[in-house]
Amino acid sequence: MGLPTSQSWVNGTPAVRDGVVYVGTSDTHRFHAIDAKTGRLLWVFDAKSLIFGSAALAGNLAYFGAFNGYLYAVDTKSGEVTWDFQTESSKKNSLGVLNPDGSIAASHPFFHNFLDMTLYLYRSFSVGAILSSPVIDHGTIYFGSADGNVYALR
Repeated sequence: MGLPTSQSWVNGTPAVRDGVVYVGTSDTHRFHAIDAKTGRLLWVFDAKSLIFGSAALAGNLAYFGAFNGYLYAVDTKSGEVTWDFQTESSKKNSLGVLNPDGSIAASHPFFHNFLDMTLYLYRSFSVGAILSSPVIDHGTIYFGSADGNVYALR
């Protein structure tokens, strides 16, 4: 059975717990909670940016990163953000890639050639895009970023 993901790419492996599937999408910038038995959408969180990694689940939170350089902790019951972490590259936003709300400043450009695509990815990576999947061990969240760092958050 197909589950609703707003017709967008699902690049990360879904996380599943207690009959709920948690998965992010790329083009629609959404993180979904979906009932595994019925396929009913329980809630959606708009990350305002591409989501490529998988979520890590711990307690009542789902942790996932996005291309805007944010790691989000979202409540698994409500879909509300409990907290977020922004990479230093994202805070600096030296190429003006992000709007003040964390969304990408320009919509997806039409790629005329390989150079257009390369420049778009360079700009996206400049904000410390989080393409990796976080892992949690003994209360510490580990994840990598396109800024070349591995982060450890408590």
